[in-house]
Amino acid sequence: MDDQRFSSSMRRIADPAEPRPEFLTALHDELAAELGFSQPGLNRPSRQAKPRLPARTGRWSAARVAGIAALVSVLLLLGAAVLYVGTRPVQPPPTPTPTPTDLLSKVRAAGALTIAVRPDFPQVTTNGADKGGFDEDVARELARRLQVLDVIRPVPESGMLVPPGIDGWDVAMPSRALTPTELSSEQTTTPYYYWPVYVVVSTGSVIAAPAGLGDQSVCVAEGSSAQLWLAGNLAVETSGPVGSPPPGISLVVTASDGECLTSLAAGSVAAMVTSTSTAADLTTNASVRRLDSPAFTEVRRIVVTGIGDGTTLRAAIDVALDGMRADGTLADLSRRRFGSEDLSVIPHP
Repeated sequence: MDDQRFSSSMRRIADPAEPRPEFLTALHDELAAELGFSQPGLNRPSRQAKPRLPARTGRWSAARVAGIAALVSVLLLLGAAVLYVGTRPVQPPPTPTPTPTDLLSKVRAAGALTIAVRPDFPQVTTNGADKGGFDEDVARELARRLQVLDVIRPVPESGMLVPPGIDGWDVAMPSRALTPTELSSEQTTTPYYYWPVYVVVSTGSVIAAPAGLGDQSVCVAEGSSAQLWLAGNLAVETSGPVGSPPPGISLVVTASDGECLTSLAAGSVAAMVTSTSTAADLTTNASVRRLDSPAFTEVRRIVVTGIGDGTTLRAAIDVALDGMRADGTLADLSRRRFGSEDLSVIPHP
């Protein structure tokens, strides 16, 4: 049965209120034959039964049938979605990423290296304003080589290591020699410079060695390694030979090397021992001269904070320092700040 005949038959069904039995029989046979049933009349509607079809008020157009089919499809899809949402397992909240414990990862995650530097020597200040200095120069270069920003934080040397990292720094540059206890308890880098401690006398003095200062007055800055040496209890990391302090001296303690220089120039002391003046500084002062060999040479290192695992950060800084030595950067920074002296290597007399 083709489409045209089927449409015509459907129109005939829709028109009469009560279809004739013989029409239904014929339609049944025709549909059965079309669907492949071989026995005409099988399961035909009974002639005695007169089913009443509901009155039709209009015709079913193809567009109407398509619309109903589309609506049914949408409802089925909505039902399936509701069923999926209602039956799928509840996903647990994502586990937060733990904060890294190794300091190098924390520094790189923050994008900055916080460096504690002392607000005095070897930094330069004028009228209380920071003008930079050797430690600041080195700190900025280290951060650059680690590919992070540098955050310079002035911290008094006396507060840097008690306890380490309490002020929120990643590394500290105390610019002094560390004691054996500090070396064993702190995480420190390889030395980044060496500081010679000189005995200084007046220009007209005939003293040629520390031993010649016996029984005379010698000036020193309070709290310096020079004071420890003169007292005979030097217990800091040094490099090279350590001279014997002069015997029987009269120790004069002042607040700074500058005051000792003033006392020496005035003739009130026979000598001074300086922990902050370079050979170049002393050369420019016509009223004083240094003895040829330093009394001793301090080893100066960078300290990594004790808060967290500093192994990787310390190793990264050592690699950066090695690179700065190899390409001459560390020597250039030293010469710039220390009167053309390269203190990145152990000085020789």
